[in-house]
Amino acid sequence: MTRKTRIPGRHNLSNALGAFKLAKSLGINETSILAALSKYRGAWRRMEYKGQLKIPDSRLQILVYDDYGHHPTEVRATLQGFREKFPKHRLICVFQPHQIERLKLLFKEFIRAFDEADALILLDVYKVKGRESKVSHNVSSEKLAQVVSKRKNGPKEIIYLPHPKDLAHVINSILNSKFYILNSAVVVMMGAGDIVNLTPRLLK
Repeated sequence: MTRKTRIPGRHNLSNALGAFKLAKSLGINETSILAALSKYRGAWRRMEYKGQLKIPDSRLQILVYDDYGHHPTEVRATLQGFREKFPKHRLICVFQPHQIERLKLLFKEFIRAFDEADALILLDVYKVKGRESKVSHNVSSEKLAQVVSKRKNGPKEIIYLPHPKDLAHVINSILNSKFYILNSAVVVMMGAGDIVNLTPRLLK
């Protein structure tokens, strides 16, 4: 089964197995099922390849992916999938939390969600109009960055970025650091908010 699927990650393999069993129960022959699974490239904004990072005066080919993941379980599974697909690449995750309420309820889970990333850039929380409570929850992307930075098994570089317009500069700075020099890297733009609008600005 793993050789027939083109998308990495245990969660995707589990989905493929579920689809395989369902198709078998419907009487579809195994050859047709495997052929269909081998052609599947994934869903929109699920580990979706967008292009290469625009880096001034550089020969490095940094791949940029887009992903809708906004729940800590999704984030963790997706980053594990990227680690599986690119074991020798440095993994940079740019994450935008979605809704203050979700960040508060799942704060402890988010702390452990980024362990597979080598570097983490946290943008401010995306707030949905009409859904956000006016009550202060005392949680923020900045606070999450502070707590994640204390983890021994977490990302080696953690940056809280309140101004998205500086994103390209920050990513380039990370790539030029001693930790990244002469290594290939993958940038994952992740979140369910307007982070999707930032991705095109990073591309060649």
